[in-house]
Amino acid sequence: MLSHDLKLKRAGEYIEALKERIDLWLGSDAYTISRKKDPQTGDTVCRAQIKKPPPAEISLLVGDAVHNLRSALDHAVYFLAERNLGTLTPETEHALMFPIVGNENSKGAPADGSEIIDNLITRTLVGVPDPARAFIKQEQPYHWGDGFRYHSLWCIHDLDRIDKHRRLAVASAFLGLPGVATPEGSPGRSPLPVPRGR
Repeated sequence: MLSHDLKLKRAGEYIEALKERIDLWLGSDAYTISRKKDPQTGDTVCRAQIKKPPPAEISLLVGDAVHNLRSALDHAVYFLAERNLGTLTPETEHALMFPIVGNENSKGAPADGSEIIDNLITRTLVGVPDPARAFIKQEQPYHWGDGFRYHSLWCIHDLDRIDKHRRLAVASAFLGLPGVATPEGSPGRSPLPVPRGR
């Protein structure tokens, strides 16, 4: 197997271990959910009480999975350049990486990612064939405008930076409800579905 495939496989193993650990926590008595009907409004009020926070192991598994996903992208770029050029110079090896660009500059200030990407591609994708460069450019988070932070590549990039340089990924619980609705007869309102999840 190629190194980027091995990195993806390893990320998958961490994700499976993460799912198991989350299920263990959710299956414990770490939280309670109470429901009470408000006599004045008729609304049902739900309260969740977290008695034991998710274990630190969950944060560690998130960091390991994210790091392997981010590394797989860089390994794929290295593979493409090496296959295209043959032997790589130390300078090329050092520069190669999968660029991920949102609509902010390196200091986190707002910026136009479309103005940043071409220079970054020239510097970080040395020897990578043009079709792969075009694909990498088209998949960039900056294309999502102000929503770039929700793009999967940006999430991987940002979580990896946080895990490596700042702190463990924050682990929190979302205790799903089947739906949220306003009282019947409210003008222009309809039930809002809330996805179940963790």
